[in-house]
Amino acid sequence: MKIPLFTYYSPSHEALFERFFYPSYLEHLSGDFDLTVVKGDQLCSGSYKQTNWNLQMRERAIYLNEFIQTTQSKYFLFSDVDILFYKNVKDELLEEIKGFDLIMQDDSFEQMPNNLCAGFYFCRINKTTRAFFKRMTREYFDELDDQQNFNLHLVRGNKIRYKPFSRRFYNLRFWHPGNEIRYPDFPIVMYHANFTVGIVNKLYLLENFKKIQIS
Repeated sequence: MKIPLFTYYSPSHEALFERFFYPSYLEHLSGDFDLTVVKGDQLCSGSYKQTNWNLQMRERAIYLNEFIQTTQSKYFLFSDVDILFYKNVKDELLEEIKGFDLIMQDDSFEQMPNNLCAGFYFCRINKTTRAFFKRMTREYFDELDDQQNFNLHLVRGNKIRYKPFSRRFYNLRFWHPGNEIRYPDFPIVMYHANFTVGIVNKLYLLENFKKIQIS
């Protein structure tokens, strides 16, 4: 049985989906993952923390919770669309989640340690995780985005067992136009362009990461 792969995006992110995420899914993941795509309404500009950004992220959390409560799968993978896959990640996901309910990409940095990414994670479906997502949606703080809600609820006494992914699930830290792109010097299985702001910057990074052979 294929593992569900869930993604959500608004019209502003169509180019990211069409040019990068979907082709890399077809090439590397389609044999073992069943893609579910939800196209949300355009509630904000699509740029991080702009007007109505939190509203857009709340809609995403609601769709995800509905999916999690009804799926019959043992696992599911959530992915943003500003992501490239370099290989089939099924075996590594199943290996990394052993002993845990949830593994998430690591967004931690010096000023914000223990910050896990709501844009790419792998989840075991069980009573604990269903309860976690249901509670997060029911007790969602609208002044926060979904990642902030995610991290807040993870430390609020839940029984969910979680940890960050290994660094092979890669995101480049804090890139701005004009900066040199620091490519990893170790093999990676995917790349997430989440540490920059604006669709144009994400497209630029993904185009450059698409050109190199790093897996």
